[in-house]
Formats: sequence, C-alpha cells, structure tokens
Amino acid sequence: MEYRISYGRMEDKVFSEKSLASKFVSREAGVWSDFLGVFSEHSDMTNFRSSRGNFTSDQLAKVFERLSEKLDDPQAFNRITERYGGGILPPPPSDTLEGQLILGLFSENRVGDALSVFAWHLDALLGVSKNINNNHPLMAYFTLGERLYVAACAAASLPFGKVNASALSASKRKLKDLKESFEDKIRSAQTRIEEFDERVAEIEADFEEDSGEKDRGFEAAEVERVKKYEEWISKHEADIAQRVSKANRRVQAIKRLNAIHFNQRQRAFERNGSIGTTCLNWV
Repeated sequence: MEYRISYGRMEDKVFSEKSLASKFVSREAGVWSDFLGVFSEHSDMTNFRSSRGNFTSDQLAKVFERLSEKLDDPQAFNRITERYGGGILPPPPSDTLEGQLILGLFSENRVGDALSVFAWHLDALLGVSKNINNNHPLMAYFTLGERLYVAACAAASLPFGKVNASALSASKRKLKDLKESFEDKIRSAQTRIEEFDERVAEIEADFEEDSGEKDRGFEAAEVERVKKYEEWISKHEADIAQRVSKANRRVQAIKRLNAIHFNQRQRAFERNGSIGTTCLNWV
C-alpha cells in the first residue's frame, strides 16, 4: 500500500515504499524543526479554528513526529494528514515556493515575516480567517503573509527566475530522492544476493555432510557384508571339509571291510580247492 501526505491545495506526496516515505519525513522534520519550535511557542498562534477542526500550534508542530510513529502502518500514516476527518496540515514541502519563502525568511532572522507566510498558508487551506473577527491578532499575520507570498510569486516570474531557486531546489531534491532510492534498491539486492550465497553454502555444506555420512554408511555396510561373507565361506568350508573327511573315512572303512571280505573269500576258496584235490587223490 502507498504512503500519502496530503497538503490540501498542493499536490500530495506519494511514496511507493516505506523507506522513501521515511526519508522524506525525516528530511522535512530536520528542515522544519527550528521554525516549528518557534511557531509552537508563539503566543499569537496557539490555536487555529477551522472547518477541518480545531488545532493547536503544538499539534501542527508535531505532525512529522506523528508521521514517523505510523510508518509501519500505511493506513494510519495516511490518515494523519487526510483532507477529511480532522487530518493535521503539515508545513508546505521545503522545495515549494511557499516552503522556500518561509524557510528563507526564517534563515535571514525575519521570524515575524516567516510566521506571517506560514499563518497565511494555514488560513488559505483551513479558512481560519472565517472563524475570527477582523481585530484578531492573526488577521495582521494573514495580510502580511499574503503580500509576501504574492511578491515571491512575482519574483519567481521574472526572466531570470525561469529556472528559479525553488524549481532548482525541487529538481535537486528529486534527483537526490531518485539516487537514494536507487542506492536502497542496490543495497537490498546485495543483501538478497548475500543471503542467497549463504543459503547455497549451507546447502552445499549439508550435502557434503550427508554425502560423507552416506559414504561412511556404505563403507561400513560393505565391510560388514564382506565380513559376513567371509564368515559364511569359512563356516561352509569347514563344514565341507568335515563332510569330505567323514566321507573319506567311510570310503577307507569300506575299502578295509572289502579287503577283509576278499581275504576271507580267498582263504575259503583256497581251502575248498585243497579239499577237492585230496578227494581226487583218494579216488
């Protein structure tokens, strides 16, 4: 949401970002600080009654302070100076003819003249003179302020004033705002890049750590697999050797038993052969 400072008959100041609104408010507060301090303490300008409501000089002097307090809430920020609903009128932007005239007179120690132009500025926007009589002290300020403003307008219209101090100041201010906005965006982009680089580094570190853990896990699993395989081979080799040894013993036993049987049959055969020979001799 945009930030808006309403100036009544002047063009509103509109900002797309909080940072831009903050810089403008801070700069204007600094420029107007001394003058508003004198204005708030002036005995003839303590109260202003208008169709927009009743305002004290102290309220008007603290408008930038209130704006600064609401920078985190654009809607509340915008309501402070809105034209309807009792919004407080801020001083004219310092780069306008009115602003330059008031500040210029004040810097030359023409405090009364500066206050007169500011009082006239408030009357032109708020219609204060409609609510007071002609003998009120403020009327003299309104009259002098209007004359000084008309004279300033005439001076700005002279040939040498085609590019007058007010316009030049406004151009410089806009260039400065653009430069600061551009620098803010560069810093913001650099911050995002640094945050991105940090995140990439974290991801890479996590990946390397995970990879290392997985590699160690795979290595441990492989060692365990080889160990179990060797144990299995050793176990089965022993079992096979035991079975082969047992089979060899059985074969040897069978051979010995066969040899015994063969010898027994051989002796029996020889004995029978001898008996047959004896019988033939008897015949």
